[in-house]
Amino acid sequence: MSDGKLLEELAAQADCYISSLRDVTERKRVFRILLEMDPARYGLEEWEYTLSYLIGNKVLFPGYDEMRRFLRENAG
Repeated sequence: MSDGKLLEELAAQADCYISSLRDVTERKRVFRILLEMDPARYGLEEWEYTLSYLIGNKVLFPGYDEMRRFLRENAG
């Protein structure tokens, strides 16, 4: 179960509120910040929770590689 720690860290690094992370105009910047993070620091479920929150749709990944690919494709 996710505890939202990745969202908290992301908001701190982006210097904004968690709710502001969903701003579509900031999505590429937010995804680039996520790409700089060590994926193993959080469980895959935490990443899925965070990305689902950011895009407003449920996402599931079979592994970290697919999650990183998703981030790269959407980071512009």
